[in-house]
Amino acid sequence: MAFTSLPLDVIRHILASAPAPTLSRFSASCHAADKLVIEELNFRYDSLLANYVDDRAALRTLLGATSSNIAGSSAAAVAGLRDQYVPGDLDIYCDELGAPIVRDHFVDNERYEVIEKPERLPACPSPSAIAHAESLIPITDVDRAYQRALAADGGNSTNASAPTPSSNHDEYTGGIAYMIHLRREDVYVDIICSTTSSSTFPIVNFWSTAPMCFLTADAIHILYPRLQEQQHALLNPFRLPLPELEDNLPELNHIVAKQKAHTRSLIAKYVDRGYDVQHTEHPWDVDVSIRACVERKAAACLLYIRWVGDARGMHLSLCGDVNTRMRSSPFQHGLQLYTSVWCRGGYPY
Repeated sequence: MAFTSLPLDVIRHILASAPAPTLSRFSASCHAADKLVIEELNFRYDSLLANYVDDRAALRTLLGATSSNIAGSSAAAVAGLRDQYVPGDLDIYCDELGAPIVRDHFVDNERYEVIEKPERLPACPSPSAIAHAESLIPITDVDRAYQRALAADGGNSTNASAPTPSSNHDEYTGGIAYMIHLRREDVYVDIICSTTSSSTFPIVNFWSTAPMCFLTADAIHILYPRLQEQQHALLNPFRLPLPELEDNLPELNHIVAKQKAHTRSLIAKYVDRGYDVQHTEHPWDVDVSIRACVERKAAACLLYIRWVGDARGMHLSLCGDVNTRMRSSPFQHGLQLYTSVWCRGGYPY
């Protein structure tokens, strides 16, 4: 039976329950499917923006003009399963030139004000999620000492007594030059400026593969679509502190413990969202030997060099006629401005 024989509201209900990688495959089946998928994803995108701005079209145009993108839980809410993500704020990633332009747009046109770092309520993960996080990053004496110092200082991780000053390891990812926090009533927007000319550089530095997706003005990009569809996530080893630091550089123990605690909280949050978070693909019965990894050019291989827009990721345009989109490369439409190069084991120097 052809899907077109189903009532339209039934089809839309089915599409609303599917993640973007599934929708991408369905859209390739015929013109009617492609049209329905583009309508569904644009509806998700505009529904997301409606929570933060009055003029959704203007913001999408601005993202395109400044080569900026939306990432984090907001992008995952559009690309993932319905109701799986409830984004608290809107994270917009920009390059050095785009950040002030985006800030002025929100202040002048959307009535936001620039604020200091907002106070956010701590998450309350389930006991099982906490246990899984601690199995991946075990608690050590360094962690216990950090927690004691934290408790003695009233829970302030910035001023907890330590031999070295605290750093920004508890915020987001690497690859960030600075952040601008905006507020309108009880709605928050964060503008994150990349340390490079590509606004996607902080995204490829994320702590795991789970949130590695982003929205441009007219497209969805998922860097690990197979893992996303299966609700699997791999930790980024480049973002984990080296165990040797605890033994050989005790003066850094405060920073190491702080980063480990933050990563555990992120793992627990995504476990509660239904993800199976692991260090490698071995628990999912995948051959993770170096030979097998390199031979199949696995997207999640630690040694396989990736770039935004490569064949291992998913790029799904949200505009234009399907025939036009199929005849043209995404690199002819500005995707090169978003390109960052990385491999999951670190920078490919």
